[in-house]
Amino acid sequence: MRVLWVNTVAFLGGAERSLLDCVERLAGLGHEMAVACPEGPLAEALTKRGLAVFPLIAVRLHRPRWLRPLPVRGWIDLVVAHGQLRRVRRAFKPDWIHANSLTALLAVGPVQTPPCIWHVRDLALHPAAARLGARRARVLIAISTAVEAQLRALLPVALHDRIHLIPNGIVLPDAAALPGRVEARRVLGLPADVPLVGMLAHFAPWKRHDRLVAAAARLAARQPEARVVLAGGDGAGEHTRTLEALRRRIAAGAGDRRVILWGPAADPLLFLRALDVLVHPADAEPFGRVICEAMAVGTPVIAMNRGGPRDILVDGESGLLVDADSPEALADAIDRLLRGAERRRCLAEAAGRRVRERFDIQRTVQQIAACYAACPPPR
Repeated sequence: MRVLWVNTVAFLGGAERSLLDCVERLAGLGHEMAVACPEGPLAEALTKRGLAVFPLIAVRLHRPRWLRPLPVRGWIDLVVAHGQLRRVRRAFKPDWIHANSLTALLAVGPVQTPPCIWHVRDLALHPAAARLGARRARVLIAISTAVEAQLRALLPVALHDRIHLIPNGIVLPDAAALPGRVEARRVLGLPADVPLVGMLAHFAPWKRHDRLVAAAARLAARQPEARVVLAGGDGAGEHTRTLEALRRRIAAGAGDRRVILWGPAADPLLFLRALDVLVHPADAEPFGRVICEAMAVGTPVIAMNRGGPRDILVDGESGLLVDADSPEALADAIDRLLRGAERRRCLAEAAGRRVRERFDIQRTVQQIAACYAACPPPR
């Protein structure tokens, strides 16, 4: 099967890391894979792995807001991308086009040959956008039951048979080969002898770093030695205001000694290994790849009781799920885990078993390959 994946951003976010892992392993199963994407970290990573890459203009679309100029540039770029993809289709002659986002699907355009797969990685779809995407794609891959439920709620029943639930997977690390927590902190230059709570996410507003900062302020009296480390970047340079607002909030709360703005983590698994607890306070998380990665390296996780994290974690067994609107509940959950080494150990062990059984990338790839085979394109 010849499959062209399309991705319209250059940096390595969760969706791009998932693409990278999937494409490489689908090629290993005998499929002829290629990716159309902008120049940048994703294209470089694909090339290093010997995968075919076609250049594509970067496209970033934003919903118009009142009192803000319409984002005309993004729609112009979309038209340019559509023209580029027409040429790529003629050169590569794919059996399937696999759009890694709604923007990628829109860039492909309303083509019927070859047919499209829409990998649905959003949990805030406008009903009109969902219907447009579903009518353009023969197959919709939902990355979590939360995304699947959203699609079923937004789409006509006649289109429900196009929806396939295929949870994201990760490349399972060899946890035994990773350095221990103390050594990981030494390598990273993080405090070695204090409770360390962390977050690893792009500094996008919906990731809700402010929630963890608010919980840190409430945690201070109970865990005065604890430090909170916020690691992440802003790959597209779109969230400088969010980061500045976060800095002001930390300073205003006199929490600059307790909260460390770390910046991008060059080695995410090493960073996760260094933590006592990972907190993932995102609002509408479609999946939560970093949760799986923390589970795989033995770091217990606290996340919001909604969206993708509900699929990944079993509350009280392989992690903790808390009320998204309560900084006090989040602070309480962090405090309980920091006070209970045995509880953290039990959660980490159960989490490790769960991620190996349910979220191994090999399982995800086999399901995608089965989807290709079960829905063959017309000849």
